[in-house]
Amino acid sequence: MGVNSNELINQKERTYTINTTFKVKGSDVVVMENTLIGLTEMIDYKVIPDTSKLYEEDEVFKKLVKHVKTAQKERDLYINSNHK
Repeated sequence: MGVNSNELINQKERTYTINTTFKVKGSDVVVMENTLIGLTEMIDYKVIPDTSKLYEEDEVFKKLVKHVKTAQKERDLYINSNHK
């Protein structure tokens, strides 16, 4: 199942909202932020703290993370099944 040339043109012209998480060296944060601002219409930007130790040592936090992942998955499924 491929796309025809009209569908490709429509995909190129469409605006997508993308949410991504990645790691970057502290020395590159400002450059990365400025690049994203220059290339995109940035909606949200935040630095996420490292919670790996908390996840390993705190069962309550681990349960919270699991609940959040479940809720996000349910939300995404709902959006995708009701998006027109």
